[in-house]
Amino acid sequence: MKNFNYVLRNITILLVVAVTLNSCSESNEDVLIDNAANDAVELARSAEVDAASSSVTDIVTEIFEFDEVNPNSRLQPPALPDCVTITVVVEQGFREVTIDFGTEGCLVRGHILKGQIVFSYTRDIEAQEVLITYDLVDFYFDNKNVLGSRTILRTRENDNGNPQFTHNLDFTVIWPNGLQASRN
Repeated sequence: MKNFNYVLRNITILLVVAVTLNSCSESNEDVLIDNAANDAVELARSAEVDAASSSVTDIVTEIFEFDEVNPNSRLQPPALPDCVTITVVVEQGFREVTIDFGTEGCLVRGHILKGQIVFSYTRDIEAQEVLITYDLVDFYFDNKNVLGSRTILRTRENDNGNPQFTHNLDFTVIWPNGLQASRN
């Protein structure tokens, strides 16, 4: 029993020494706090890039689908306000659509959008594919300048018989203070 108490006492002493030696110092705490703050800022910026990208893609997709159902219509898609101007240029198998939010901006789904989204789409009837490409022209999402383009390949049926969408994105958001974040 004395042997067991001796070992237990030594283990306790070693644990106390180990905890004391490994306790946090001021420099470690500062680094942990700075890393956590940087991670939070990075996460917030990433979320803003995602919000801008999703909003633009949703608008393009909505107008594409509206145009598919109403190809000869000059009606405004119902979910967009009157401050948005849509211009469509039609050629055989090709359409170019300009969505203009103006230079003053337009409130769309809770965000102020300025500038233009110019997208085109071509249809490959044999492959049953539609290629949608959009570019941003002097575009602002809220007060952030957004540069970029995206391609969306919509395939009616892949090798497994399922619809398939392939996206390629090159997106940069520039905040008013000059900071920027990109997504490819």
